[in-house]
Amino acid sequence: MEKKDRKKKEKEEGEQERGRGKEGNEKARCRAVRIEEEEKRDFFLRGGTEKREGEEREEAKKKEGEEEEGEKEKKEEKKGEEGKKKRGGGRRKKEREGRKGHRERKRRRRRKGGRRERRKEEEREREERGGGKEKKEEEAGRGRRKEGGRKEREEEGRRRRRKREEEGKEERVGRRKREERRKKTR
Repeated sequence: MEKKDRKKKEKEEGEQERGRGKEGNEKARCRAVRIEEEEKRDFFLRGGTEKREGEEREEAKKKEGEEEEGEKEKKEEKKGEEGKKKRGGGRRKKEREGRKGHRERKRRRRRKGGRRERRKEEEREREERGGGKEKKEEEAGRGRRKEGGRKEREEEGRRRRRKREEEGKEERVGRRKREERRKKTR
């Protein structure tokens, strides 16, 4: 108990030194509240109808952003019109709408196929060098370990337990008691 108290005290002292902890947070919060109240007072003194300077700036930015977006869209539409089919719009527009063109799908499929081929070639080379056999055996072993689900594992555990009980290393205990013991040992 004393150890806990001492640790807690040390932690608090360390936080105060770093300017954190409850006091530091309190000061920061007070400052933020004070600033907000001053802004409100100024706002009402100005008549309460004008928007704060920050808000005005944000609105202006929003308007500019919307105008720029509109220009971009117009440009992209023009690009689409220049093409033979008036259906599409540019590649970027398609991506934005989430419909990829045939060419895009084709390219992706081709790239994937290339990866598959490369992997196969690498495996062939490894086998030629003689390093492939060991790896295959490891993979086979891993597969064997994964085989058989929970039921098989439980069955195996029961078999082992029975064997130990017969040898006298473990006494016969019911399932519930065994689980309680396992919880205690954890």
